Amino acid sequence: MPIKTTPVKTFVKEYICDECRMGEMVRHTDTVLMTSPPQYPHKCNECDEVRNFSEVYPQTIVKYFN
Repeated sequence: MPIKTTPVKTFVKEYICDECRMGEMVRHTDTVLMTSPPQYPHKCNECDEVRNFSEVYPQTIVKYFN
């Protein structure tokens, strides 16, 4: 099986706190709320605001290009 190396660009998707507009919302526990869809608790690293999201932040995104 041949192995191929592909160039990529990496990005980080961050959620900025709606409350203080300065901090970043980060997942702070391993808790998953079993709703539909599942929700993940996040906490602002500046003002300690807590919110639940259906996605985990920050996210690492890899984009392939030719």
